[in-house]
Amino acid sequence: MGNEGVKDYCGIIGIYDENNLDTANLAYFGLMALQHRGQESAGIAINNAGFITHYADAGLVQDVFDQRILSILKGDMCLGHVKYSSGSERRNNSPQPLISEYRKGQIAVALNGSITNAPMLKEKLSWEGAVFDDGSDCEVIAVMISRKFQRDIVEAVRETLAELEGAFSLGIMVDNKLIAARDKNGIRPLSIGRFTNGRGYAFASENVAFDIIGAEFLYELERGQMAVIDYKGLRTEWHSEPEKGSLCAFEFVYFARPDSNINGISVYESRELAGRRLAAEFPAEADCVIGVPDSGIPGAIGFAAESGIPYSLGLIKNRYIGRSFIEPTTRLRELAVKLKLNPITNIVQGKRIVLVDDSIVRGTTTLRIIELLKISGAREVHMRVLSPQIKELCRFGGIDISDRADLISNRYTTEEIRRNIGADSLGFISLDGLLGTLRGGSGGYCSECLEAP
Repeated sequence: MGNEGVKDYCGIIGIYDENNLDTANLAYFGLMALQHRGQESAGIAINNAGFITHYADAGLVQDVFDQRILSILKGDMCLGHVKYSSGSERRNNSPQPLISEYRKGQIAVALNGSITNAPMLKEKLSWEGAVFDDGSDCEVIAVMISRKFQRDIVEAVRETLAELEGAFSLGIMVDNKLIAARDKNGIRPLSIGRFTNGRGYAFASENVAFDIIGAEFLYELERGQMAVIDYKGLRTEWHSEPEKGSLCAFEFVYFARPDSNINGISVYESRELAGRRLAAEFPAEADCVIGVPDSGIPGAIGFAAESGIPYSLGLIKNRYIGRSFIEPTTRLRELAVKLKLNPITNIVQGKRIVLVDDSIVRGTTTLRIIELLKISGAREVHMRVLSPQIKELCRFGGIDISDRADLISNRYTTEEIRRNIGADSLGFISLDGLLGTLRGGSGGYCSECLEAP
């Protein structure tokens, strides 16, 4: 909740299950497991003997799809997507996967991330005569593939991927093939799984989707690598020379589900360890530790274990409130926060509280949560944050803020932030402390937004 402006990435899933024409049902449940990565739209594209049909709309997965729609989507290969739109994408908020034509058939594209050189590529393609409907990153990718295709569609995809810059995990369905790819820095995660019935494979943004659909985790794609899945099985190859590993550190702070494993690291354990580090770096005298649901809770448990201060479930989250609540006035914004989060008065009243959250971006939501706790009778609120201060914009679109001045840590000192949010004390985990919780994985981590300017 304190992550106002830290938005979920998108989530993608691809499934090939030989002779199972109901893969859309599997994709539905897989997307439910990835719902935390995008709550604005959902879509599923089905490939049946080379012909692609799809359905997508705004809303949560369970609202977009029902059994009637799923019964129409028949095919043993599919590509699914849940979307959060970055600022650059909001001008065209079309749900994915995007479906495009090329001279041999159809292409479906689903993207988690952003292509930073997409405007340049689009301009070049336009000069060459290409016509775009919305100019989204997905459409640019589809047009590039169609124009590069000669005889081998996999080669056309490989050549296209080699020209893309940015941070992305990508799913492509074309010519009875599923293709998964990861950017050359490995900033976005992407895992490969195999169905336990031995009939096919799947890929997904997080391995938790495999648990739901009956697949076992095999491995994560390497940076600069692509996987091709078809009736011949699974094969991997390189589309770009891999560069220095830079998995986004915010996957562990906020984006991923706590029951996921990314880069060989348990997300839950990394968050709990971050809470322990935070307690060591910024101890507090308090009566109880409370986590802001949901991503702040493992850190709060870790803080409590390290400090010896009891952990309490002091904030209740209303899970039936979406992200589209209209908030035209300050009063309605305050009511929206209270509707989504409400303190348990009997727990917080008269107590000195350590409040643990994943991040502070603008500070507005954090201010309201602290106000709610104090209105409910908390004597003191000591704010502890599981990420270092965010002082830079994310050039890959992870933090959806267009103006650097909107970052509270960019404008104020720690003491000034403390006063602004109404906390009795404030501590952010150090960058070394955060990265220390991620040791054991392969490669490095992208923490540009957390570095001091």
